[in-house]
Amino acid sequence: MKKIMKYMVCLVLILGTTQCKDYLDVKAPNRSDDLFVTASLSEANKMLSWLYGQYRLLVKGRNYNFQDPLGSFAEFMHESTATTNNTIARLEPEAMATTMESGSVGFCFDEASRAMGRAELIMDAIAATDGYQSGDPGWLQAYGEAAVMWALCAFKHAIHFGDVPFGYTNKYVEEYTLMSRFDIFDLAIEQLKEVEGTMYRVGEGGITAERLNRSFANALIGQIALYAGSWQTIRLDADAKRGQPTVTSPGALYAGRTFEPYKWEDLNSSGRDGAGAECAYTRLVKAERDVYLNMAADYLDRAINGDAKGSVIKLFETDPRTDVNNAPQLHWQIINDRGRNPHAFGGASPESFFEVGCIQDQNAADQEHPYSMGRAAANAALGGHNLNSFGAIRIIPNYYYKSYETGDLRRDFSMVVTGHNGGAAAGNIGAANTIIPAPAGAETLIPFNANTRVAGGGVSISKWDFNISTAPSALPAPRRSGMNYTVLRMPDAMLMLAEAYAQTGNEAGAIALVNKIRARAGVGNIGALTGDALLDAIYNERALELIGEGAIRWDMIRSGNFNELATAARNEFNAMLDGLEANGYYTFNQGQLNERTISDYVWVKLVSIDGETKVVRNADPNDPAKYPGWRGVYDWNPTGQAKNLAIRGLFDRIVPGSPEAVALEADGYTRLDWGRTLPANRNAFLRNFLPGMVGRATMPPRYYHPIPADIITAPEASFVSNGYGLPQR
Repeated sequence: MKKIMKYMVCLVLILGTTQCKDYLDVKAPNRSDDLFVTASLSEANKMLSWLYGQYRLLVKGRNYNFQDPLGSFAEFMHESTATTNNTIARLEPEAMATTMESGSVGFCFDEASRAMGRAELIMDAIAATDGYQSGDPGWLQAYGEAAVMWALCAFKHAIHFGDVPFGYTNKYVEEYTLMSRFDIFDLAIEQLKEVEGTMYRVGEGGITAERLNRSFANALIGQIALYAGSWQTIRLDADAKRGQPTVTSPGALYAGRTFEPYKWEDLNSSGRDGAGAECAYTRLVKAERDVYLNMAADYLDRAINGDAKGSVIKLFETDPRTDVNNAPQLHWQIINDRGRNPHAFGGASPESFFEVGCIQDQNAADQEHPYSMGRAAANAALGGHNLNSFGAIRIIPNYYYKSYETGDLRRDFSMVVTGHNGGAAAGNIGAANTIIPAPAGAETLIPFNANTRVAGGGVSISKWDFNISTAPSALPAPRRSGMNYTVLRMPDAMLMLAEAYAQTGNEAGAIALVNKIRARAGVGNIGALTGDALLDAIYNERALELIGEGAIRWDMIRSGNFNELATAARNEFNAMLDGLEANGYYTFNQGQLNERTISDYVWVKLVSIDGETKVVRNADPNDPAKYPGWRGVYDWNPTGQAKNLAIRGLFDRIVPGSPEAVALEADGYTRLDWGRTLPANRNAFLRNFLPGMVGRATMPPRYYHPIPADIITAPEASFVSNGYGLPQR
């Protein structure tokens, strides 16, 4: 067995819960059941397919991908009533239950544990085969896939749960303790370095981006190293370390590591806040973090520019489509087409290092795109088409209005103010003054009501949308779309490399990468920035590029500016509501080219458009039915009725009763409440928009999931507890 396996995770597996009993009964390597795994490479690949299925459950993260996209300065989850679906996203982890059955807590802890434990057995069995020992490329690839899956799950485990019990799988244990997330990062990196050179790049040996590969392994080393070298919240409680930590000696848990305090912290004293959380927002001192940051720059460069890249993975810099000119959207077109209509590029996107494969109408309840994370739609069917989309990820209105420069090609296919009424009867969704009578299958404005789906919540994510598939097909139920999960794609990796470059002295290289991303989006260069200004520009670009994908929250943490960014966004949201309440409008970016105004009302009417089966792909600022672009609806119910929504007053103020308003109403437009609804729902929005920051502006952000109670209450775990103010029961 490889030396790294001696560290395998204890997790939930050692506790003998009923849920995990099947794994505990698996025999150790070199027993008779290994013949099934190792009899042939095809049999080994069957076991690997189980690992991919486990990771599909994990990346799904109990509906919301570990809640990563649900709590940032740009994104939140809006529900009309209190819910535990976004407890961690709200930064209120003390409200999270810790039982193994409680949604994402036990589920994700358990599924990561299962995947790592099974990966260890598969690796051990493959390593004993003649094919592996003789260096057969197929066997080396299979071993590498199990090893990369182990490292990926270990990384996810550490960033979501912090310091966890680690190193006890398949052992008789009398006592176990926590392992530092830095040690877990090191073990994952060591494992990846051991195998990356023996694996196929994407495009070699029949390996696609739906299989773990050399290209992704190198990028993952860079990503883990970048996280290790960045700001994060660590534990300071003595119980976790069997010794009181200090600035220069952080205790047994972080032995050998030295940290620097955040600008409003003193690691010796002020890391203890009113919630009983003994923790600090900190990063390694420069000499120690530079080891990781230089490693991140090295391996991300290998994946993007070096021999690990291969010939398939690329950045779409131009759009080959004749009817659309939007290179950044092409990746999402392929994702939306996946499983329903064969695309010219095949199953996986050439921008992807790794995608979790899904099959339409299979893996029931395993596919959250577009149901939980896509464009909102009514909970109704239409002619056999199930168009139900909960649309859990919503955009903070101030981000929608202020963030993207005029002409940025990414805005419209990323965020949308309209949804789909599905087969809902006319006028039965939304509240008074927020909906107009419409035929089934029509586009509808998503109001800022305290409601869900298309009936409230406001601006929705639109990267995943039933309507934009090249040839949509009927689905019998939600969560079966066939859309793959994108785990890592080229723009994400490039901007992480820019982040590493900016911190290791290659500022010119960082600027070049950012400008390359911006050029394909149709916006200008960032200029010759340096220092913190350059890092801020990189994080801003990552938000514009990756909104809805679960990256912004982690960028806020790594930047060291989490509290400042979160507090500023909440303050701006309140200022917008105050302006709407007092004046009927609020203007963002005043005096700038992308000045935009949100006002109390918009004017809308249903119209028909020609071509594109009623889906608007190319924005036309002169056509209110085609601006913003990337909306409309597929003609699921071809009756010839007008189904596209023309909108006036979305970005500028039209005064009720003014000549412009009178003319619009004479032309058939109806005035609907828009910004006017926000002040009345202030509390409902603020309940879900990072409320855990209230009163904690100078306290460490607490973004971890609690280790399940089943683990920390076990007799063997006398030195294991939840930190950061998380519950113990």
